[in-house]
Amino acid sequence: MSVVAAEVLGIMHDGKEYGGCNAPDCPAKLGYFMGSNSKENRLKFSPCSKRCVKYRLKFPANRCIVKKCDEKNEV
Repeated sequence: MSVVAAEVLGIMHDGKEYGGCNAPDCPAKLGYFMGSNSKENRLKFSPCSKRCVKYRLKFPANRCIVKKCDEKNEV
């Protein structure tokens, strides 16, 4: 996944403050995917990124992103 694709999903850059979806408590220097990407965490989303996605998916306009899976078609 690219940073641009993550931004489309509503994930903000670590260490930044945004309306409704803040990530200042996840500093970029920790090296998660939406941070500096320079450490062992570069392939992981920070707790702030995960929280941001959950926040964004609560809005009715974003429900088209969510797909329920059955046991045969797990994501």
